[in-house]
Amino acid sequence: MKIVTYSPLPWEVPDAKLELGQHQLVRLVGEVGFMVRQVTAKKPDLVFIVGFEPAEPHYIDEVEKLCLALPHAAIVALHPQTEPKLLLSLMRAGVREVIVDSAPETLQKVIERILLRTKGASITKGRVFGFVSSKGGMAAPA
Repeated sequence: MKIVTYSPLPWEVPDAKLELGQHQLVRLVGEVGFMVRQVTAKKPDLVFIVGFEPAEPHYIDEVEKLCLALPHAAIVALHPQTEPKLLLSLMRAGVREVIVDSAPETLQKVIERILLRTKGASITKGRVFGFVSSKGGMAAPA
């Protein structure tokens, strides 16, 4: 799975927390206004947005643009202090999850859930049977 982290400052999460043997990690640093262009160029399966202030102008708008540009990617925002208004805004924007810490257990659970959605829990194709009566008319005796 291709994982991208995007933050205004380098996010100091040890590589061991993300099990890099199984996943490809790309760390991007930049401003909110450049987020959509930089992240979409990497075509990730999972995006961690870290370190942005929710009160920052255009933050929610840029997150929504990112979610629309990457409909199949899971967007996860890290905000240590979450308010109901912020959570509602992020969910309306299309964020898959909001986490409050970057503990190894939390990151692993997020990655496992995303893997289940992308690979393990896919919809299987089934069969549809249709039956047609060989005798026309109503079922009443004549």
